[in-house]
Amino acid sequence: MKIKQWTALLLVLMLMLPLVGSAEQLVFEKGKAPEFAEGTPTLDIHVVPMIGGDCLILRCDGQVMLVDMGKENEYENIRSEFERLGIEKIDIAFNSHPHDDHLGSMMHIAEDYPVGLFLTAFDEDYDDGFCCQTETIAYLKEKNVPIRRVGDMDTFEFASCHCTVYQIPDFPDCNYMSALLLIEYGERRVLMTGDFIDGMQRLMAQSGRDIKAEIVKHPHHGLKPMYHDFIRAIEPQYAIITHNYSCSAEARERLNDYRIRYGIAAWGPLHLATNGEYWLVDQLRD
Repeated sequence: MKIKQWTALLLVLMLMLPLVGSAEQLVFEKGKAPEFAEGTPTLDIHVVPMIGGDCLILRCDGQVMLVDMGKENEYENIRSEFERLGIEKIDIAFNSHPHDDHLGSMMHIAEDYPVGLFLTAFDEDYDDGFCCQTETIAYLKEKNVPIRRVGDMDTFEFASCHCTVYQIPDFPDCNYMSALLLIEYGERRVLMTGDFIDGMQRLMAQSGRDIKAEIVKHPHHGLKPMYHDFIRAIEPQYAIITHNYSCSAEARERLNDYRIRYGIAAWGPLHLATNGEYWLVDQLRD
């Protein structure tokens, strides 16, 4: 085979290899990078252990934000995490989409804890037959919780974090319309994805939106692998899977192909923290 043919074949093979992420490692398991000095301001993410539901607790500058609120029958797990972390109030509750495995515990939370603001990316009367938003919002109004509708490219501040909402609306499927939430703290980023699935991931990757992040909450609990285009657009170094090990087999295989590490929330409380320069990841294994 001629040299030019060998060169062309080599280039094709290189293009076929999964390639993602910065050459600089920015996510470390606890103990494999320096601990943050005492008193260092951080963004902390605590993933509530549950199977097939999302509830992530973010803490920064003394404030608390929830990204999704899990299933109604998992509320005791959520409250146990609040108690373990010493949480007494919720400043912001952000809901990616109103299915009951992402919003089911919101009324229980509002009954037991003050809530400063509820953010939804859906119309208040949206219902696809599997939603619990109508009754949840009615209850929040009874509790005098402010409610704000957000949509694609909207931004808001959470403590020292800058948050951007991304969404592809007007599709006849609630999961397809899940709102993505990009959270920036210093130089570091985390992308929350709700149940953003199927070809919508390709549309988002091709949309030109800047969704790069070192940490990604795996879409739809890891029940399906992420599209290649979506992974390349994010360039994550670590993924959070909010399901168990067996149900996420294909998703984990795709992550392994790209050499992306991951944590399984069902194994026990997962904690990620950043000082704005790098991430430390730790897990209390049950």
